[in-house]
Amino acid sequence: MPHLAQRSIECDNAEFGALAQAVLDRGLTLRFRAKGTSMHPFVRSHDILHVRAVVPEKLGTGDLVLFKAADSKVVVHRVLRRTKLENKTAFLVKGDRVEHADGIITAERVLGQVIARERGGVLIDLTTPIRRLVRMAIAWLSPAWPVMLPVAGRLRAIMSRRDRSDG
Repeated sequence: MPHLAQRSIECDNAEFGALAQAVLDRGLTLRFRAKGTSMHPFVRSHDILHVRAVVPEKLGTGDLVLFKAADSKVVVHRVLRRTKLENKTAFLVKGDRVEHADGIITAERVLGQVIARERGGVLIDLTTPIRRLVRMAIAWLSPAWPVMLPVAGRLRAIMSRRDRSDG
C-alpha cells in the first residue's frame, strides 16, 4: 500500500477531511488514528485505520466507510445496506455502538473504504472473504449491538470474578 507520509500530522476534523480527500484522490492509501467510541469494539479509539478510494457501487453491507456526515464531520461507520436516493447510489450507515443509524448518505459523500486496521502493532486485512462475512454479520446484528455489548461486558466480568475465585 503506497503511503504519502509516514509521519503523524495533527489536524482538526475539517482539515482532516480535506487531507483525506486529497490523499485518496491521488490513489494513495490513507492511514489515520481513529478517535471516538461509536464503532467500538470493532474499531477502538487509537486504532490505525487504512482507507483507500472506492467506487461506491462496489460497497456493500458491512463495509466500513469514511464519509462526510451531515454536520461536515468526517466519520467512519458501517454500511447497513446499499439503496437508491433519487436514482443514485446511497447507503444507510451506522456506528456499531450507537443505537440509531446516521441515515442515508449519498455516494458523493463517501471518501473511501476502510481496508485494514492496526491495533497493538498487528495489521488486520479487512478485505479477506472471512472478514467480509464478519462485517456482514456485524451489520446484520447492528440493531441489537448496543444492547448486546453491555450484556457481554457483564458476562465477562462475572466469568472473570468466578475464575479468580476458583483459582
